[in-house]
Amino acid sequence: MWRALIRFVALFVFTIKFMETKRVQATDLAPPAMYQAQMRGFNMLADISALGLPYQATGVAKTRKFIRERTDVVRRYIKAHVEAVHRFKTDRETSMKVLAKTLAISDKQLFERTYDGAIAEHKLPAKQYPTLEGLKTIMASDTKAKGAKAEEFVDLRFIKELDDSDYFDKLYKNSQSKRNFHEGTDHRRSSNGQPYSCQRRCARWARPRKRAPSQ
Repeated sequence: MWRALIRFVALFVFTIKFMETKRVQATDLAPPAMYQAQMRGFNMLADISALGLPYQATGVAKTRKFIRERTDVVRRYIKAHVEAVHRFKTDRETSMKVLAKTLAISDKQLFERTYDGAIAEHKLPAKQYPTLEGLKTIMASDTKAKGAKAEEFVDLRFIKELDDSDYFDKLYKNSQSKRNFHEGTDHRRSSNGQPYSCQRRCARWARPRKRAPSQ
């Protein structure tokens, strides 16, 4: 009975409206629509992303011929892709501006929640390996993939090259060091005995010094 009442709608643009008018009773939503629904009073029944179910949501695909003939292009792309993920995960201010523009969101709370959810490691891992278990989940539901192996559809050597060279650790360690510097505390003391904050110090250093009046 209840299954008959619950109809799932995949068109996010109309889904919330359909729920508000009671044309549907439940649906699956992705950010930022899921947060919009919560802000309008709807309750989340289950956070599928937090259940740990293996699934390969998106990925980049090329033909074996292209990879074989343009290996250097693929290698440089993978590195650029990893660096873009790093920038998105570590540069909050720039990333939220991009999200706000791309998703046409004007509500600050909404795109902040969208960003905070998007950078979670289980959603956007720093090490961009495809999930073989996730591919197996997809293949299990496709009769055309019967007898095929997930390993036949991935090429891990490029991402593994970066991993074996400790590229990920160095990349994120450098960004952490920079963040610690800018958000750290200067151990020198101001005239009232309080420590300078780095932000205050940097701001002071950025101001032009007043020149002494010429005689």
